[in-house]
Amino acid sequence: MMTTTTVKPDPQRVRIWFGTHPIADYTAEPALAKRYAEAMDRRFPSLRITTEPVVPPAT
Repeated sequence: MMTTTTVKPDPQRVRIWFGTHPIADYTAEPALAKRYAEAMDRRFPSLRITTEPVVPPAT
């Protein structure tokens, strides 16, 4: 018998910055996070937008 495991991709965190202040914070799977970041870049072209992996807490 074969078993298959589905590995969920690590979520990505997207933040929109106004100077040094984050004004929006969004976490989703990589494809959705990329789409959100692209949409926010079109909506707010003068603001900095960062995308980074979400690191689970160490146990």
